[in-house]
Amino acid sequence: MLRGCIITVLLLCSLPNRGPAQSAPTDGLTTLGGATLAYSASANGIAAGRRAYTLQPSVNGRLGVMQMDLGVQYRSRWLQATLVGQQGWFAEANYAGDDYAYRYLQQAWVGIDMSADVSLRAGVMPSHIGYEPVNERENLIVSRLFCSDATPYYETGVALQWQPTDQVTLEGLVLNGWQRIVAINDNVAWGSRIVWRPDSALTLNWSTFYGNMFDRRALRQPSSAQLGWRFYSNVWAEWKPSENVTVVAIIDNGHQTISTDSAASTFSVAAIMAYRLHPRWRAAVRAEHFSDPESVIIQPAAGHGFTASSVSANIDWSATSMITIRAELRGLFANDQVFPATGGVSTSEVFGTVTISTSL
Repeated sequence: MLRGCIITVLLLCSLPNRGPAQSAPTDGLTTLGGATLAYSASANGIAAGRRAYTLQPSVNGRLGVMQMDLGVQYRSRWLQATLVGQQGWFAEANYAGDDYAYRYLQQAWVGIDMSADVSLRAGVMPSHIGYEPVNERENLIVSRLFCSDATPYYETGVALQWQPTDQVTLEGLVLNGWQRIVAINDNVAWGSRIVWRPDSALTLNWSTFYGNMFDRRALRQPSSAQLGWRFYSNVWAEWKPSENVTVVAIIDNGHQTISTDSAASTFSVAAIMAYRLHPRWRAAVRAEHFSDPESVIIQPAAGHGFTASSVSANIDWSATSMITIRAELRGLFANDQVFPATGGVSTSEVFGTVTISTSL
């Protein structure tokens, strides 16, 4: 399996360069995708395997494919369609329950431009929640924030977008649930997103989700039971004062009913700063704090409740226009013993990760 994945990565690297991933889309049929090989080592000396608290990197002590995706995108004057398949540790760890059967599917959606400023999309789409997107190679840091791993990377439903001005974008969504392709109850979920770009340097984003988290088939509860309803708010700001500097601030807050007379709350705050040292070199640092005392989102390796902080330092080297080598050192700290360690669990962990990525 690993040999076949590595060969695929090498084939992706050998394809002709189609320009930067951020270039404006063109009409017609185009290919998109990339791959990331990774190796991660933990100072806690844990056995090779998945970490329960983070999806990226999701495997310790092994060289392999963290993510690999390949797809096609069609665009015309009024129609867009995207189909992307994927493979790797991330897909195996991120798709749970009935959705596990769809782990090789990253995107499958169709969009229609109803007018110059109104569009409609339907299908399996990237999540509207969070600053860090699904593909590691597009993020400022190799690993993900706790709040990124705790919120959806994909969603299934319908999204209506309206751009009343060049600075403001409004979006409303009807979804199958919280990162769900297969619905688990009779209730639809709702989402919203507001993006404001007051100038070319600053972007402000507010995303929300409201939906029922309980699996009615497992619990055998009537669909009218007011348990498991979750409201989640994600706010982030990105500031680029120059071509070489990026500063990001993120605040997340969530509430979920866990009984007829009580609710649980989650909270997270994070900051990221990246600086381009050279056209081929970029450094980034990140700090975060995440609190989920009732484990409604993250279940630790042992015990109940997950409240932790982390710091990261990251360096990227663009070897070519298509290949990037990245390295990250991350430290994680908690009051409780929640991180896997030799012989049990620990209150802290330090791990390093090296990746090589290619992008079409």
